[in-house]
Amino acid sequence: MASIPTIFATEWADARLAIRLTMLNTSWQRVMVEWLEVQTSVDLRNACDAELTSVSRLCPKLESLDISDSEALTSSAVVDALRRCPNLKTLIAWGSNPAQTLRGWRAIQEAKPDLAVVGRQARLVIRVRAPNLGWDREVRFDVREGLPLGKLMETWCSRFGISSSQVRFLSDGERISPSDTCASLGLKDGDELDAVLEQMNIGQWQALDVPEASMTQLDRLLHGKLEPHQVAKETVLSIARSVLAPAASPGLQTMNSVQGEVALPWKSCKVLDRDQCKKLAEWTESSFERGQDVHDFQLRLTAAQLDQLTCDNTSRTLTACAESVLNGQEVAPPYFILRRHAASDRQRLRIPFHRDYSLAVVNVSLNSEYTGGKLMFVDGARLICPERKPGCATAHNQTAIHGVSSITAGVRYNLLAAFDSAE
Repeated sequence: MASIPTIFATEWADARLAIRLTMLNTSWQRVMVEWLEVQTSVDLRNACDAELTSVSRLCPKLESLDISDSEALTSSAVVDALRRCPNLKTLIAWGSNPAQTLRGWRAIQEAKPDLAVVGRQARLVIRVRAPNLGWDREVRFDVREGLPLGKLMETWCSRFGISSSQVRFLSDGERISPSDTCASLGLKDGDELDAVLEQMNIGQWQALDVPEASMTQLDRLLHGKLEPHQVAKETVLSIARSVLAPAASPGLQTMNSVQGEVALPWKSCKVLDRDQCKKLAEWTESSFERGQDVHDFQLRLTAAQLDQLTCDNTSRTLTACAESVLNGQEVAPPYFILRRHAASDRQRLRIPFHRDYSLAVVNVSLNSEYTGGKLMFVDGARLICPERKPGCATAHNQTAIHGVSSITAGVRYNLLAAFDSAE
């Protein structure tokens, strides 16, 4: 009849139990140690450092080790164990364990470069590409294979201070959705995703948190406390110089002079009637979700959607407006944005002076029931404000310097068409 230790060793085949039995009864030690010495595969799920250390010392022929769900393990204990097991070929590491952390993974790779790790989270190298901004940045993320990538997208956007609506994420040139996972996309460790800016060309509303006593002439202008014709020539020239500084707009074409006056390349024309403006404004309002703390609501449209809403070939009309300021430059098909901005008692907002990243932008006013929100262009050493009656479009190219003052009452609706480079 087989002895009790022999039965435990051969029937239970549990290395962790064998070690504990050895500690409980020294008379069983020889049988247990002999059994441990010939083991090539050990299951140590939910293990601690002490258990892993004992197994690595008592199982010199170990070829496969399972440390899945061993959240209590430290990376140093795992690395020490790997070094004690020269024959180890496979590490099974599902769930929470040191192999899933970036620091632990790098330590494991350094200790045993040829080790096959099963169940580790896929690590994606996310490369941010925005050629029109001159960016070339890489951010590394550790992501589980089955985890939806939406959280990763949000984290990247938050890190660079960009709204998720301004970025599209691509895998092999195909757009991915927040519900996609590494597994569904067939991504492997070290693969790349591209994050491409697509709406950075439209000026963003920003908080104007400046005490009135400390306001400069420019602050007062943007806050609606100063009319454009009251702004000094030097202030206008300083606006142009600050916007044209290389650090401010790395991807924009360089203009002839930063020191002199800037000419305004823009055109204005009537493109929508009263009923079309009303329908677009009402559709924007109906799409806006109440109860959210949103000051700048944007809704993107296709050309077909825009034409259907206006019952007209509006997309082609806006394209013709843009062509008048493009000087023959080739552009990609435009995208269209309906924009809603409401005045806020808690947060004073304005769009600072800037140049757009698109080659051309057409801005159509849809209503007049608001105060403030004045569109201003730098023209030479003065500021001018084009007519903004409902249905009027203002088209300008990439070189135009412009800003919008704070809205003090009401709701402002706009339709924008952006034309990027065809490259």
